[in-house]
Amino acid sequence: FLAASNQDIKLSEPVSAEGVIAETRPSEPRADEAMKSEVAFYTKAIATAYNCIGLLKVERQDFRGAAAQFSLAAKWNPQHQDIHYNLGLAHYKAGSYKEALPALEEELKVNPGNLAARQLLGLSYFITNEYSKAALQLADVVAAKPDQAALYFPLALSLIKESKLEEANRVIQRMVTVNGNSPQLHILLSQAHYERGDSKSALEELGTALALDKNVRLAHFYSGVVYLKMGKLDEAARQFESELALNPGDLQAKYHLGFTLLARQDIERGIQTMREVIRAQPDNADAQYELGKALLQQSKVKDAVENLEAAAKLQPEKPHFRYQLGRAYLAAGRAADGEAQLEMARRLKEKERSKPNQ
Repeated sequence: FLAASNQDIKLSEPVSAEGVIAETRPSEPRADEAMKSEVAFYTKAIATAYNCIGLLKVERQDFRGAAAQFSLAAKWNPQHQDIHYNLGLAHYKAGSYKEALPALEEELKVNPGNLAARQLLGLSYFITNEYSKAALQLADVVAAKPDQAALYFPLALSLIKESKLEEANRVIQRMVTVNGNSPQLHILLSQAHYERGDSKSALEELGTALALDKNVRLAHFYSGVVYLKMGKLDEAARQFESELALNPGDLQAKYHLGFTLLARQDIERGIQTMREVIRAQPDNADAQYELGKALLQQSKVKDAVENLEAAAKLQPEKPHFRYQLGRAYLAAGRAADGEAQLEMARRLKEKERSKPNQ
């Protein structure tokens, strides 16, 4: 088995186990219950094989390959022990946080007491900016494991992003008790100031975080976000570049750098940066949109249409996506399609305006 498992098995979709049995064994009369038992045996055996191959790929640090194998195992036998957790963990390790969510949610339906799965789910929600869901999951983990100091930061920041400042303050106080005066503490304080509109105090706290640890993650990123809001594009770009120097795989920082470069009319660098984001994260609708808009500005109409269509498909309810796609269609000589998109953009905009508190 070990020698065979080094090769990729190509059964991409479950086939009928009854068909497998019929093709591989002589036909003979049997009772329905015997057939069902044999089908179950083969189904479980195939799922086990895929799971084992996935575990071998994990040992080689091939997390994307492992996720593919665990996914096949789950299709063959969704009740296979730990398969949803294995799949979620592999996606998380591969940096595919959105893909990790359904597997980890399924694991918690089966094993609600699995704190490791709940922690990964909370962190995946946090990374994908679903702060309300992140706070719910991480709060449960911290309550059960109060010594997990690393979880106080994403929990407190999620609460800040949800404007639950009193709850966030209680978490920060516990964080001080556990961690003392840490760079992460000052990053949290900076975000509390930022949410209140105090950019000056936010930058001061981020400066303190960097003074404590020049390599701390997110301090440069959040500094860039503050400068971007202030309209200081050169300073923002420098901060995003500094974050990427520390964390080259940070797609959030890379997207913001690309956005800033385009905003200051450094078009070629901005386009290149957005393309790098999309290569790593093709479902990033905002990156697809910004790239398409920049390409349209450069009169590269065919490529612009491709990216703007991708953006509108990913997030069809955004009126500005539809508006730019309509402009691209018109530039491509597709008048009817262009007018249809512009009309849709107008309807979506009216819908937005009609909502309460808009």
